[in-house]
Amino acid sequence: QLLERLRKTNESVLHVLQRKSHARYRGVLYGEFIIVDGTIKVIEYNVRFGNPATINHLALMQSDPLELLEGIAFGTLRTKHITFSNLFSVTAYALAKTAPLPSMHILDGIPSDNIYYATIHDSPNFRPMRSRVFALGIVGQDPNVLNSYVNSWMAPLQKWFHWRTDIGLGLI
Repeated sequence: QLLERLRKTNESVLHVLQRKSHARYRGVLYGEFIIVDGTIKVIEYNVRFGNPATINHLALMQSDPLELLEGIAFGTLRTKHITFSNLFSVTAYALAKTAPLPSMHILDGIPSDNIYYATIHDSPNFRPMRSRVFALGIVGQDPNVLNSYVNSWMAPLQKWFHWRTDIGLGLI
């Protein structure tokens, strides 16, 4: 029922977007939502893979991302079978408190498959080029457990970084 309400919200937004632009939209459109008193509220919509929130989408995608991009580019997306897992993805973004930061070796205790780097220089220190330095993400069945993993990886780094500790809590 929740997914159906989200789908209808997305379709409504897409319809307004196309009506106001007088053009058929071809691309990626995904939203970030919050539920308040049983009502879905839109936080924001994004239309690009450059947004860090796409980490969650791509982590759950079971299809070849190239198939998705080709379908968008050539207008054949309806003929593609793009699938996503039914798991949860929890990602926390690390924002630097200070610069320069120590060497990137401060991340050595974290499984490398769970680290998503942003725009950084490592010469000789870990220097962020944007507000987000890196993200830690994990996929699994229980978002509360996933949140615990991410926070345990981030905890030793709290001297240098800020991050949201509540990501994924209370979803199920």
